Amino acid sequence: MRVCDNVEMITDGGSPANHADVTPHGLSLDELLEVLSTRRRRDAIRVLEAHRVKSNPQRTYVTVAELTDGIIVGRIDLSGERNSQTDLEVENKIDANSRKALYVSLKDNHVPRLNEAGLVDYRPQARGSTLQPLPTLNTITDVLKKLETLAEESAPEPWVDRPW
Repeated sequence: MRVCDNVEMITDGGSPANHADVTPHGLSLDELLEVLSTRRRRDAIRVLEAHRVKSNPQRTYVTVAELTDGIIVGRIDLSGERNSQTDLEVENKIDANSRKALYVSLKDNHVPRLNEAGLVDYRPQARGSTLQPLPTLNTITDVLKKLETLAEESAPEPWVDRPW
């Protein structure tokens, strides 16, 4: 039984026999929730999906530095040269140490996890690590949007006293 392209199900006891918890994109519910469990990964997913939709066919990858700035300003700028407007927005929103901490967190933790989940193709390098959004990112983005809508709709009103 195939879950998605190029992925064969394990039938030797490595996973549940009925595979009922495996979703069409190849992730179990637990794996999906793990990927979506941190705000940084959710931010990265949103920015990468927006980039994927608008991407130039000549360049579909982004660097971790571009992703970092994209998370800070809400979009990825691939104009080809450093954009002073984007640089100014980044500088106004976050200090250099916080930007570096975000970059390291993305490069060492969040992007590799997105890669393991099959959402991006990550090419780590000492300098200039790149990642390319994969088609499964679109499916996960749809799930994320639905979860966020559900959370907003079911959030208790701040003025309601809670019984606990």
